[in-house]
Amino acid sequence: DDYGGLPPPSKDIFEILGASPATATSSKSQRSTTELLFREDLNASKESTLLQKARYSSRMDATSVQELALTDVDAHMKTAVVTPAIEKQKNLATLSMTDRQRKELDRKERAKTKGSNWFNLAAPELTEETKNELELIRMRSVLDPKRFYKRSEMKTLPKYFQIGKVVDSPLDYYNERGTKKTKAKTLVDELLEDAEFQRYNKRKYAEALEKRKKKAYVKATMKMKKL
Repeated sequence: DDYGGLPPPSKDIFEILGASPATATSSKSQRSTTELLFREDLNASKESTLLQKARYSSRMDATSVQELALTDVDAHMKTAVVTPAIEKQKNLATLSMTDRQRKELDRKERAKTKGSNWFNLAAPELTEETKNELELIRMRSVLDPKRFYKRSEMKTLPKYFQIGKVVDSPLDYYNERGTKKTKAKTLVDELLEDAEFQRYNKRKYAEALEKRKKKAYVKATMKMKKL
């Protein structure tokens, strides 16, 4: 009879496999015992690993708590970049700078003014118009023959200065006040509009030319005598 590739019911499967039922049973029991021991060892190793992790975490927590207790918070806050008053800082870009960069920036900022003893007198930009104004102030002793000024000690143009504007007093008569039409923007314009200064300037210029002519005549005469 054909049993679909299976042994007939009259034959025991152990005879076909060549093993007795007792041997198969013992091998099964041995295999189950091995699996049970392996599972017990695995569970024991897991428990030991979890116990070690718990001990390590508790020890680290205790260490971190002790370190925090010994940390000087005030000393760290003095050197901290982010302070409680960070929202009041005017320039937050300096927080990321090093000490050397911050010192260099402070030095450049201090160079922009004369200092607190001079009421932080600024160093303005020297334009061509400003240079002419300063040169006129240095030459003020030759602009007016009726006034005498102390000789200026500065041989170069000043770095720190301010140019102001004369404010007329409300007590002055309106004719004595300078109107917008008569007021000039600069000292050069004011001198060019002054008729008396123009006459004086032309006279002094003519005298300078006459002196030059005399000097040139004397030099030419001396040269002719040498020949």
